[in-house]
Amino acid sequence: MVDMVKLEEMKAFVLRKQREASERIGDLFPHINPEYKEYELSESVGWTGGFYTGVNYLCYEMSRDVYFLKAAQLPLDKMEKQLDEKGTKLGHDIGFLYSLAHYADYVITGNEDSKAVTIKAAETLIKRFKTNGNYIQAWDIWSPAYADNATRMIIDCMYNLPLLFRAYE
Repeated sequence: MVDMVKLEEMKAFVLRKQREASERIGDLFPHINPEYKEYELSESVGWTGGFYTGVNYLCYEMSRDVYFLKAAQLPLDKMEKQLDEKGTKLGHDIGFLYSLAHYADYVITGNEDSKAVTIKAAETLIKRFKTNGNYIQAWDIWSPAYADNATRMIIDCMYNLPLLFRAYE
């Protein structure tokens, strides 16, 4: 049997911790610094920016507290700008980024601008599709030492497919 009191305590803990994190993070993106094993804040969305935004949307859905909706929406403009500037250079993680951010915003709020960014992100992701093997290329060729990246596909590429299905729908 589920202990409802304990469940509500856990929910309150998660919401409190996420609110504290969001107050500190604002419209930036948290990234782990492997050397110091702590989060650093960055203007760059990186590959994890959608996760942070997505957690705020989940907290909004769980609590209906508008604070979390606003916190989730705060970095959306920066994310769109980086999609426009970096395009396919965002790598296969485009699905991680924009499914959990702009697509979530569209589903929750009906925001047509977020729908348009979702479709633009899917159009960008599909440019990474390689017809000679029918896969989405994981990484770019950053230098001659990374020439093998032209044919790399990793399991994470599969986790980005839902973005394409959502855009198709």
